[in-house]
Amino acid sequence: MLAFKSKILKYSTLHRFNIIDSLHFLIGVIIVIPFIPTTNINAQNTWSLKGGINYSTFWDDHNKSAIAGISVGVSRYWSIENRIGIVLEINYTEKGGILNNKAIGPYQVVPQIIYTYNIETSVGFLEIPISLEYDLIKNRKWVLKFYPGIFLSFPIVDNSELTQRLYYFTYDPDNPEHRSYNFEYYYYDASGFGIWNEDRKQNWGLILGTKIKYINYFLEVRYTFDLEALGFVNRISRINKKLHSIRALVGINL
Repeated sequence: MLAFKSKILKYSTLHRFNIIDSLHFLIGVIIVIPFIPTTNINAQNTWSLKGGINYSTFWDDHNKSAIAGISVGVSRYWSIENRIGIVLEINYTEKGGILNNKAIGPYQVVPQIIYTYNIETSVGFLEIPISLEYDLIKNRKWVLKFYPGIFLSFPIVDNSELTQRLYYFTYDPDNPEHRSYNFEYYYYDASGFGIWNEDRKQNWGLILGTKIKYINYFLEVRYTFDLEALGFVNRISRINKKLHSIRALVGINL
Protein backbone atom coordinates (compact mmCIF):
# COMPACT_ATOMS: atom_id res chain seq x y z
CA MET A 1 0.00 0.00 0.00
CA LEU A 2 2.86 2.43 0.82
CA ALA A 3 4.44 1.76 -2.55
CA PHE A 4 1.09 2.36 -4.19
CA LYS A 5 0.75 5.76 -2.44
CA SER A 6 4.33 6.74 -3.29
CA LYS A 7 3.72 6.02 -6.95
CA ILE A 8 0.61 8.20 -6.91
CA LEU A 9 2.37 11.09 -5.20
CA LYS A 10 5.20 10.95 -7.73
CA TYR A 11 2.66 10.95 -10.57
CA SER A 12 0.85 13.96 -9.06
CA THR A 13 4.07 15.96 -8.68
CA LEU A 14 4.96 15.47 -12.33
CA HIS A 15 1.57 16.73 -13.44
CA ARG A 16 1.84 19.96 -11.46
CA PHE A 17 4.59 20.99 -13.88
CA ASN A 18 2.37 20.10 -16.83
CA ILE A 19 -0.24 22.57 -15.57
CA ILE A 20 2.28 25.42 -15.86
CA ASP A 21 3.20 24.41 -19.42
CA SER A 22 -0.47 24.19 -20.40
CA LEU A 23 -1.26 27.62 -18.93
CA HIS A 24 1.63 29.16 -20.89
CA PHE A 25 0.24 27.63 -24.09
CA LEU A 26 -3.29 28.82 -23.33
CA ILE A 27 -2.19 32.37 -22.52
CA GLY A 28 -0.35 32.44 -25.85
CA VAL A 29 -3.49 31.39 -27.72
CA ILE A 30 -5.59 34.05 -25.98
CA ILE A 31 -3.03 36.75 -26.86
CA VAL A 32 -2.71 35.73 -30.52
CA ILE A 33 -6.39 35.21 -31.43
CA PRO A 34 -7.44 38.90 -31.32
CA PHE A 35 -4.75 39.71 -33.92
CA ILE A 36 -6.02 37.17 -36.47
CA PRO A 37 -7.16 39.06 -39.60
CA THR A 38 -10.96 39.29 -39.67
CA THR A 39 -13.65 40.40 -42.09
CA ASN A 40 -16.58 42.66 -41.23
CA ILE A 41 -15.25 42.92 -37.71
CA ASN A 42 -17.98 45.07 -36.17
CA ALA A 43 -20.85 42.89 -37.41
CA GLN A 44 -19.37 39.45 -36.92
CA ASN A 45 -17.24 39.49 -33.74
CA THR A 46 -19.50 38.95 -30.73
CA TRP A 47 -19.62 37.99 -27.06
CA SER A 48 -22.12 35.33 -25.91
CA LEU A 49 -23.58 34.01 -22.68
CA LYS A 50 -24.87 30.44 -22.48
CA GLY A 51 -25.95 27.77 -20.06
CA GLY A 52 -27.59 24.38 -19.94
CA ILE A 53 -27.34 20.80 -18.81
CA ASN A 54 -24.53 18.28 -19.22
CA TYR A 55 -25.01 14.47 -19.19
CA SER A 56 -21.78 12.58 -18.61
CA THR A 57 -20.52 9.12 -17.76
CA PHE A 58 -17.39 6.98 -17.94
CA TRP A 59 -16.19 5.71 -21.30
CA ASP A 60 -14.55 2.45 -20.26
CA ASP A 61 -16.55 0.68 -17.54
CA HIS A 62 -19.31 -1.89 -18.12
CA ASN A 63 -21.16 -1.20 -14.84
CA LYS A 64 -21.86 2.53 -14.96
CA SER A 65 -24.59 5.19 -15.02
CA ALA A 66 -24.76 8.79 -16.22
CA ILE A 67 -25.20 11.92 -14.11
CA ALA A 68 -26.56 15.37 -14.96
CA GLY A 69 -24.79 18.62 -14.15
CA ILE A 70 -24.90 22.28 -15.07
CA SER A 71 -22.78 24.09 -17.63
CA VAL A 72 -22.55 27.90 -17.81
CA GLY A 73 -20.10 30.15 -19.54
CA VAL A 74 -19.10 33.07 -21.72
CA SER A 75 -17.61 32.97 -25.21
CA ARG A 76 -16.04 35.24 -27.81
CA TYR A 77 -16.44 34.74 -31.57
CA TRP A 78 -13.93 36.04 -34.14
CA SER A 79 -14.87 35.93 -37.82
CA ILE A 80 -11.99 35.00 -40.12
CA GLU A 81 -13.93 34.35 -43.36
CA ASN A 82 -17.49 34.77 -44.59
CA ARG A 83 -18.61 31.40 -43.10
CA ILE A 84 -15.72 30.53 -40.76
CA GLY A 85 -14.87 31.77 -37.29
CA ILE A 86 -12.94 30.92 -34.11
CA VAL A 87 -14.65 30.67 -30.72
CA LEU A 88 -12.88 30.88 -27.36
CA GLU A 89 -14.90 30.07 -24.21
CA ILE A 90 -14.58 30.02 -20.43
CA ASN A 91 -17.08 27.66 -18.79
CA TYR A 92 -17.93 26.07 -15.47
CA THR A 93 -19.08 22.50 -16.12
CA GLU A 94 -20.07 19.63 -13.81
CA LYS A 95 -19.05 16.20 -15.06
CA GLY A 96 -18.73 12.70 -13.65
CA GLY A 97 -20.55 9.39 -13.60
CA ILE A 98 -21.63 6.55 -11.34
CA LEU A 99 -19.51 3.43 -10.95
CA ASN A 100 -21.92 0.81 -9.65
CA ASN A 101 -21.26 -1.87 -7.01
CA LYS A 102 -17.52 -1.35 -6.47
CA ALA A 103 -15.62 -3.03 -3.60
CA ILE A 104 -13.23 -0.53 -2.01
CA GLY A 105 -10.21 -1.84 -0.14
CA PRO A 106 -9.31 -0.67 3.40
CA TYR A 107 -6.54 1.78 4.17
CA GLN A 108 -5.90 0.14 7.55
CA VAL A 109 -4.22 -3.29 7.75
CA VAL A 110 -6.71 -4.74 10.23
CA PRO A 111 -9.63 -7.16 9.90
CA GLN A 112 -12.74 -5.24 8.91
CA ILE A 113 -16.00 -5.57 7.02
CA ILE A 114 -15.78 -4.64 3.35
CA TYR A 115 -18.75 -3.08 1.57
CA THR A 116 -19.53 -2.41 -2.04
CA TYR A 117 -20.64 1.08 -3.03
CA ASN A 118 -21.87 3.12 -5.91
CA ILE A 119 -19.15 5.71 -6.46
CA GLU A 120 -21.09 8.78 -7.55
CA THR A 121 -18.43 11.06 -8.98
CA SER A 122 -19.33 14.70 -9.59
CA VAL A 123 -16.53 17.17 -10.25
CA GLY A 124 -16.82 20.83 -11.23
CA PHE A 125 -14.34 21.87 -13.93
CA LEU A 126 -13.09 25.23 -15.11
CA GLU A 127 -13.18 24.54 -18.84
CA ILE A 128 -11.53 26.56 -21.62
CA PRO A 129 -12.57 25.35 -25.10
CA ILE A 130 -11.45 26.67 -28.48
CA SER A 131 -13.28 25.63 -31.64
CA LEU A 132 -13.56 26.37 -35.36
CA GLU A 133 -17.14 27.19 -36.42
CA TYR A 134 -18.43 26.75 -39.97
CA ASP A 135 -21.80 28.08 -41.19
CA LEU A 136 -23.45 25.20 -43.05
CA ILE A 137 -26.69 27.07 -43.81
CA LYS A 138 -27.02 30.84 -43.54
CA ASN A 139 -29.69 33.42 -44.33
CA ARG A 140 -30.77 36.78 -42.91
CA LYS A 141 -32.09 35.38 -39.59
CA TRP A 142 -31.15 31.71 -39.34
CA VAL A 143 -27.70 30.10 -39.20
CA LEU A 144 -26.89 26.39 -38.83
CA LYS A 145 -23.33 25.91 -37.59
CA PHE A 146 -20.99 22.93 -37.16
CA TYR A 147 -17.77 22.98 -35.16
CA PRO A 148 -14.90 20.74 -34.01
CA GLY A 149 -12.54 21.82 -31.25
CA ILE A 150 -10.42 21.04 -28.21
CA PHE A 151 -10.65 22.04 -24.56
CA LEU A 152 -8.41 22.40 -21.54
CA SER A 153 -10.04 21.91 -18.13
CA PHE A 154 -9.06 22.00 -14.47
CA PRO A 155 -11.00 20.30 -11.62
CA ILE A 156 -11.90 22.86 -8.95
CA VAL A 157 -14.78 21.31 -6.95
CA ASP A 158 -15.29 17.70 -5.83
CA ASN A 159 -18.87 16.78 -4.87
CA SER A 160 -18.40 13.02 -5.18
CA GLU A 161 -19.95 10.63 -2.66
CA LEU A 162 -20.46 6.94 -1.90
CA THR A 163 -24.01 5.53 -1.81
CA GLN A 164 -25.95 2.23 -1.54
CA ARG A 165 -23.58 0.39 0.78
CA LEU A 166 -23.91 -3.41 0.65
CA TYR A 167 -22.09 -6.00 2.76
CA TYR A 168 -19.37 -7.82 0.82
CA PHE A 169 -17.11 -9.83 3.17
CA THR A 170 -14.90 -9.51 6.25
CA TYR A 171 -11.38 -8.65 5.20
CA ASP A 172 -8.56 -10.26 7.18
CA PRO A 173 -4.97 -9.34 6.20
CA ASP A 174 -3.68 -12.52 7.86
CA ASN A 175 -5.73 -14.65 5.48
CA PRO A 176 -3.55 -15.54 2.43
CA GLU A 177 -6.61 -15.56 0.20
CA HIS A 178 -7.58 -12.05 1.31
CA ARG A 179 -4.03 -10.67 1.04
CA SER A 180 -4.04 -11.46 -2.67
CA TYR A 181 -7.50 -9.96 -3.25
CA ASN A 182 -7.36 -7.32 -5.97
CA PHE A 183 -9.50 -4.34 -4.95
CA GLU A 184 -10.23 -1.97 -7.81
CA TYR A 185 -10.18 1.09 -5.51
CA TYR A 186 -8.87 1.94 -2.04
CA TYR A 187 -9.82 4.29 0.76
CA TYR A 188 -7.38 6.92 1.97
CA ASP A 189 -7.18 8.19 5.54
CA ALA A 190 -7.26 11.86 6.53
CA SER A 191 -3.65 12.47 5.48
CA GLY A 192 -4.27 10.78 2.14
CA PHE A 193 -7.34 12.91 1.43
CA GLY A 194 -5.11 15.81 0.41
CA ILE A 195 -3.78 13.82 -2.52
CA TRP A 196 -6.81 14.89 -4.58
CA ASN A 197 -5.64 18.49 -4.26
CA GLU A 198 -2.14 17.52 -5.36
CA ASP A 199 -3.55 15.51 -8.26
CA ARG A 200 -5.50 18.44 -9.68
CA LYS A 201 -4.15 18.71 -13.18
CA GLN A 202 -5.03 19.85 -16.66
CA ASN A 203 -7.22 17.62 -18.79
CA TRP A 204 -7.28 17.91 -22.55
CA GLY A 205 -10.31 16.82 -24.55
CA LEU A 206 -12.07 16.87 -27.91
CA ILE A 207 -15.26 18.67 -28.93
CA LEU A 208 -17.79 18.11 -31.70
CA GLY A 209 -20.93 20.23 -31.84
CA THR A 210 -23.70 21.93 -33.77
CA LYS A 211 -25.55 25.19 -33.20
CA ILE A 212 -28.77 26.71 -34.52
CA LYS A 213 -28.81 30.51 -34.31
CA TYR A 214 -31.86 32.74 -34.74
CA ILE A 215 -31.03 36.46 -34.79
CA ASN A 216 -29.21 36.84 -31.41
CA TYR A 217 -30.38 33.59 -29.77
CA PHE A 218 -29.04 30.08 -30.24
CA LEU A 219 -29.50 26.43 -29.29
CA GLU A 220 -26.38 24.28 -29.09
CA VAL A 221 -25.66 20.54 -28.75
CA ARG A 222 -22.11 19.42 -27.98
CA TYR A 223 -20.28 16.12 -27.47
CA THR A 224 -17.04 16.06 -25.48
CA PHE A 225 -14.49 13.33 -24.86
CA ASP A 226 -11.78 13.63 -22.19
CA LEU A 227 -8.34 12.47 -23.29
CA GLU A 228 -7.15 11.89 -19.70
CA ALA A 229 -8.53 9.90 -16.76
CA LEU A 230 -10.62 11.58 -14.07
CA GLY A 231 -8.22 11.19 -11.10
CA PHE A 232 -8.91 11.20 -7.35
CA VAL A 233 -12.44 11.78 -6.00
CA ASN A 234 -13.68 12.00 -2.43
CA ARG A 235 -11.35 9.72 -0.38
CA ILE A 236 -10.97 7.09 -3.10
CA SER A 237 -7.81 6.14 -4.98
CA ARG A 238 -7.32 7.42 -8.51
CA ILE A 239 -10.05 6.52 -11.02
CA ASN A 240 -8.21 5.67 -14.23
CA LYS A 241 -11.25 6.09 -16.46
CA LYS A 242 -12.11 8.74 -19.02
CA LEU A 243 -15.32 10.75 -19.20
CA HIS A 244 -17.45 11.65 -22.17
CA SER A 245 -20.58 13.80 -22.23
CA ILE A 246 -23.39 15.29 -24.26
CA ARG A 247 -24.39 18.89 -23.56
CA ALA A 248 -27.49 20.93 -24.44
CA LEU A 249 -27.15 24.72 -24.19
CA VAL A 250 -29.14 27.86 -24.89
CA GLY A 251 -27.54 31.25 -25.25
CA ILE A 252 -27.65 34.84 -26.39
CA ASN A 253 -25.23 36.99 -28.39
CA LEU A 254 -24.52 40.31 -26.68
